[in-house]
Amino acid sequence: MVTYMTEDFLRKCTKSTNPLFITKLNLSGRKKQQKIKVTSPLRNLNAQVIENLHLFTSLVHLNLSDNHLQRISNLKGLKHLKYLNLSNNCISSLDGLGDLFELLTLNLDDNAITDIPPWISKNLPKLKTLLLSGNKIETLHQLIRLRGLTNLTVFAFRGNPAVDQLVLTVSSGESDESNRKLRVPAQHDSYSVYRLYTLFILRTLVLLDDQPVTTMELQLANERFGQVELSNLIRKLRRRENCLMKLQLANTELTRGLDSRTQSIKVARAQQSAQEVEISKLEQELCMKDELLQSKTDELARACLKHYELERELAFHKIDSKLASALLGPPPKSEWGSMEKVGDCVPCSVI
Repeated sequence: MVTYMTEDFLRKCTKSTNPLFITKLNLSGRKKQQKIKVTSPLRNLNAQVIENLHLFTSLVHLNLSDNHLQRISNLKGLKHLKYLNLSNNCISSLDGLGDLFELLTLNLDDNAITDIPPWISKNLPKLKTLLLSGNKIETLHQLIRLRGLTNLTVFAFRGNPAVDQLVLTVSSGESDESNRKLRVPAQHDSYSVYRLYTLFILRTLVLLDDQPVTTMELQLANERFGQVELSNLIRKLRRRENCLMKLQLANTELTRGLDSRTQSIKVARAQQSAQEVEISKLEQELCMKDELLQSKTDELARACLKHYELERELAFHKIDSKLASALLGPPPKSEWGSMEKVGDCVPCSVI
């Protein structure tokens, strides 16, 4: 029988206790006829997600094992959670754990997980116990993503295809020779090789698959995989050196191009400066010519005005002369004039 993780169900499980004061919540379906099919009544009933835990902000222990959970979600508000048991469910991904920074123990045994996310060491830095037995992880190469968990002391991984098939790496960037080195020879016990490889990768473990880690195992792990690891590191170093050389060549070409462009820019700027000086001189000459033209224009205007005034005076003078002639008539002949004419005929002695 399936039940749903509703608020009424949680209230019944906690006996109506204020959720703010609850630090431990056990919702395991083990030995119960009712299994939790975690879902929201507002969503499709087949979308199985964790719901209605947002009020349990003081939770330290949470047990949701032996249910029908298919994914992890809605745990962001559980900032104090340190122990989380999600074993025996149908979970296929670790997405949803990214905000549980205080988590110390995570039990995900017997689920359907296929991948260890690269963010796990960053988002779960305090993790000490990680149980991943009975999942569907196919390569041991993914264990490298757990190297950043410097506090990890307890780890479980048996029951994954990676242990049975024992393919230590499927990285496409590594050569076939490297892959052959990391595959298990037929004469070796697959579990013992898996165990040595895991101890070589996760150096802080004290308990692996419920078995204590011995000093002898650590020594054998270093002897068995140290040379392989060194070869891989040397190969990676050479690849990086080749990349570095290519980058240096590209940088040299870019520097040359930049120098050439810088020189071109300098020449262009010098030409621009010379043009600006020439333009400035031309502008000054133009300004002087404008001033000279303005002066000549003013002189011409004054001359035209003077000419106009003279013509007007001449016209007035002619008008005055004509009016005087019309009003006074011809000038009378003077007696002195007739006498001069008569006197021309009189001898000087008579006079």
